[in-house]
Amino acid sequence: HHRPLLAIFLISWCHAYNDSLLHQTLSSVFILPAVEHSCNVLPSVGQQTQCLQRPGLQKVLTSARQLASDTCKKIFQYEAWDCPTPNSTAFNIDDRETAFLHALYTATLVYKITEACRSDDKVLTHCGSTDVYPWSALCPNSDNVDYSVQFTLSFLDITEADPHQSDIRQHNALMGIKEVKLSLIEECSVGGIMCCHKRLKPLRDIVDALKDFYHSAIHLPQPPEYIRPQFLKQYNDSLVYISESAQTCGTPGRECLFPEHCQDICCGQKFQSIVHRQDWRCRC
Repeated sequence: HHRPLLAIFLISWCHAYNDSLLHQTLSSVFILPAVEHSCNVLPSVGQQTQCLQRPGLQKVLTSARQLASDTCKKIFQYEAWDCPTPNSTAFNIDDRETAFLHALYTATLVYKITEACRSDDKVLTHCGSTDVYPWSALCPNSDNVDYSVQFTLSFLDITEADPHQSDIRQHNALMGIKEVKLSLIEECSVGGIMCCHKRLKPLRDIVDALKDFYHSAIHLPQPPEYIRPQFLKQYNDSLVYISESAQTCGTPGRECLFPEHCQDICCGQKFQSIVHRQDWRCRC
């Protein structure tokens, strides 16, 4: 008697899971082909309005896309998966790679918003107060990561403590935000009075940490509708995924520098070695 109601509930839940605003936004900003007016591709009217009312936000989204792509390709250049920009279909598969990308894209967005608020040309205005530390009155201009995080959570429709949201994509996105928060360090300089500022580490350091989480990501049993917040709590320090990764071995045309890298990229298959000879004058 109650089975039809249960079926309707599960179908509705899965639909919400697949079409979350978080996933749609990350796809529109980082995955879909870049367009000149990026505000127009944002999935919600509220996001489009906010983007148009804050002209600097469009610039931040564009630069975040490029920075995420460049950084990711660099740290994975000698691995079987070299962080290619996925198409929208691949991004809908919740495998290990998509888990990493959700964390990467969200972390990069927080990072670029923080950077824009700090910049001298004020790419973004109304970034909240920087007087968030005891010494702020004497030493202003610390990185206001708290503002950037809250803005990103709101913009991506992420609710940190919502017991009804068990989306693993949200879980992985929050891992990216967590790493940005942990990267905040204190820099002090002496000149008249000692001044200390809170600064983010380079994004490369943050992405290196996320790369470690990528390699240690935890596979969860399907189907996703049975994954509840209480279940995910035990993985608060891990990326999680539900689908096996696609085969990335032996991609034609890949270049590698050292035999061990070639073995990894080609997964034990044969590869062609080319030796370049270069002569130069020594200081004898």
